[in-house]
Amino acid sequence: MVQYHHDDRPRGDFDPAFPSAGRLARGGARVLDPVTATRLPDQVIRPTVYAGDQLLVAAGNRVAQQLVRAAAADLGLRAVPVETTGPTGAALLRFVPSSAAAVDAWQVRQRAAARAEGVEQREALRDIQLNHMLFVGRQNVPLPYDSPQPYDSPQPYGEEGLYADLAYAGPRPVALTMAPPARHTVPNGHRRPVVAVIDTGCGPHPWLDKLVTHRTLQRRPNRPAPEQINPLGEYYGDISGPLDGRRDPLAGHGTFICGLIHMACPDADILSLPIVRSNGFIGEHDLILALEELAILMDQGQRIDVVSVSMGYYHESPKDATDWDPLVLAPIRELNRRGVVVVAAAGNDGTTREMYPAAFAGQQWAKAGGPRPEPALLVSTGALNPDGRSVALFSNGGSWVTGWQRGAAVVSTMPTTLQNSLQPAVRTLDPSGQPRATVDGDSFTSGFAVASGTSYATPVMAGRIAAALLHLDQGGIRRLGDRSHQGQDALRKAVPIVLRWAPFPFLSPDA
Repeated sequence: MVQYHHDDRPRGDFDPAFPSAGRLARGGARVLDPVTATRLPDQVIRPTVYAGDQLLVAAGNRVAQQLVRAAAADLGLRAVPVETTGPTGAALLRFVPSSAAAVDAWQVRQRAAARAEGVEQREALRDIQLNHMLFVGRQNVPLPYDSPQPYDSPQPYGEEGLYADLAYAGPRPVALTMAPPARHTVPNGHRRPVVAVIDTGCGPHPWLDKLVTHRTLQRRPNRPAPEQINPLGEYYGDISGPLDGRRDPLAGHGTFICGLIHMACPDADILSLPIVRSNGFIGEHDLILALEELAILMDQGQRIDVVSVSMGYYHESPKDATDWDPLVLAPIRELNRRGVVVVAAAGNDGTTREMYPAAFAGQQWAKAGGPRPEPALLVSTGALNPDGRSVALFSNGGSWVTGWQRGAAVVSTMPTTLQNSLQPAVRTLDPSGQPRATVDGDSFTSGFAVASGTSYATPVMAGRIAAALLHLDQGGIRRLGDRSHQGQDALRKAVPIVLRWAPFPFLSPDA
């Protein structure tokens, strides 16, 4: 394999801008730079963002763990276990110096590869991987054209005036003068579909308060306080960053997503599992934990039909991602086996470079050895403009994007408690004493906002799949003791229906 240059790649396949050094430092992350990074012979790598002092290792692979510990010792480091996930087994190891030494998980990974001898050790390398940092939005902002998979900067492309309006400048308050979506009575012997949202959580809103169930990750025993999720992020909106009183980049993101699901399928119940910090940082290990948590909840009787994931990362070796990133695939496959469809955002960087886990939906699953999701039960979602006839300029694309929904300038719910430090630009009293003012740019007491991103196309897709399940089962999902096989069959019917419903039907995955 020959290392290729950026100019040799297909048009549109470019590496997005990554976060600033300051933002990376706050998340304990670093960028893998192919120009300066240690490479093995014939190894092709591309930029990615990863936790600088951590690796993920399959918990049940002793050979892999021994290889990592030996490699760390070679570099003057000790591997300290932090946390192990559930049944699919991803152990998080953190490296600390035994004496004065540079701490870099990539160097440990490369040293382990260099040490590997024999078939067993070389095969064990696939169970040793970076703890990629996922982003909800653009890589250098949060995945909406505004936050977690949206667009957050007022002039996102850096070109004066381009997309510099309310829809693309992050969530902006709006007034919505419509009644709440109507929920219907579920027929006897049936239940409502359940959509799980892995995101920032869900804040207070009259549309959502009675239909959203809140859960938290139970397995974070060794995490320091800064790495815990603050459940008040969706309530106050300002719990990280500088002392400026501004709304955190992703505050309200999960609430916005829950509102879109509710509007797409009013009869669905929503399960909210917060793992994303309001500043936007989340490790791949956290996503694995969350996906496994959902499987555990199902074992305890919780029904789940669809999972909405509005975050992703770029793999350093995309051609090998199927073989070299099995740890995040395992819990997705486990949910698929239980009859659950996972919907993931394609990303907001305007590139055809694959963003994972969404890009697994477009992979060819001919290779043996790794857990392989059912193609119909994993959907990658790109964003369309409001007209439904064109792809939003910010949306990632390519043959790996398998579904499209409107995700630009969409309106949804925001926590009614969010009112941060911005104030109206002009405020006065008229002669009668009536207050007059321009719009307060970060007061969401109206409960609604307009924003953009594949983060938001994703819950629209998830909600429509839930609605299709209801449509197929005449207003409710039949209560089944073991619905794994029945659920898979129903979803294999529901997903194609939604893809046909998409307002952009001529965009096939191979277009």
